[in-house]
Amino acid sequence: MCVCTSMIDKIEVISERGNGFGKQFKPIEQELRGNPRFASFRPSKHYLAVGDLRPFGFDAIMHLEQRRYGTSKLELLDTGTKKLGEMCSTVEDLLDGDPLRHRVSRIDLCADVAGIALTWFRDHIRVKRKQWLAEFSQESKMGKKFYGTYYWGKRPSCLRVYDKVAERKIEYDRWCRRTIREERKAWGQENAIAKPEDRKPLLLPELPDFLEWLAIELPISQQARRAQAAIPGLEDPEQLQCFPVVTRVENQMGGRVPENLSSLHLVKTNAREFDPFAGLELLTGRREVPDPNAKDASGKYIWDPVRYATGIGIRELFKTWGAQQAWNILDRQRHGARILETYRDFIPDTGEPGITPAALRDRYQATVTQQLAA
Repeated sequence: MCVCTSMIDKIEVISERGNGFGKQFKPIEQELRGNPRFASFRPSKHYLAVGDLRPFGFDAIMHLEQRRYGTSKLELLDTGTKKLGEMCSTVEDLLDGDPLRHRVSRIDLCADVAGIALTWFRDHIRVKRKQWLAEFSQESKMGKKFYGTYYWGKRPSCLRVYDKVAERKIEYDRWCRRTIREERKAWGQENAIAKPEDRKPLLLPELPDFLEWLAIELPISQQARRAQAAIPGLEDPEQLQCFPVVTRVENQMGGRVPENLSSLHLVKTNAREFDPFAGLELLTGRREVPDPNAKDASGKYIWDPVRYATGIGIRELFKTWGAQQAWNILDRQRHGARILETYRDFIPDTGEPGITPAALRDRYQATVTQQLAA
């Protein structure tokens, strides 16, 4: 059983050269004109100043005046938890003009899939027109669990699949450290000038455990836990400590954003019908290796020795490198489709729960409506 949610996870919009800024950003801009290192703003390789606006009350990062083209970029943060109307309000406060008319330079559309392991996508998914596959991992404190990420293609346009629960665990650890650090700082400032006998003891806040925090940050994780099968040999209290499996499938479209999503107005109009997973192809075969002695109705062997050995080699290729890399090797001379058709029975199938690209698309189109609602 699998459960899905989906969302617009990230949006970046461009303010063309010569355009003004919104009334909420103008005081910040005036400070920056006199000091490019004002507050959290710092110069970067491509922009005169880049700054996090969260200290000013906006979930956004402003990239001010691209050095070559003079454009500015507004990077909206935490958009997966916001309605499109909230995003437009932020854009209107920070950039001059109709927020729906600003050009979109990047948009990430994603789906969270519960109950399907990250490695399943590596073993079964091929992304069309993507020749490059990379794997990155970062250790998290979930036993032997790792925060792994697979990239099909290179930034700024790529398909990214990663372990969302492990990524949230790393964020949870950061949040705990930040909360405790801020509490210690506030306690130190309060008692800095107090006499030793008047100083109050340091009382650290009681923080929720990870699963309680995750239930709020990633609600689908609760459905994922209910969807998990019980693990034999464990008592019920121990079953609750099993971390849910949630994998995020994310299509990052940057640089050349599809024409029908190239402005916030077009996102509002077309995102429901857009298929962010149109380039995915599911490659599955059989769990069992074909019988080398199998015969057809006429009594002839189905597989001659050379073809059978080739099929076994292709099966090992998929197991070792995954579906994308195996396809890249088989398609070097543009015969990949014909080879896979001939040796389809040798493609391995792990038997683990999975999901089809069509199911991802249908679920995306059904649920993104909530985020686009006014």
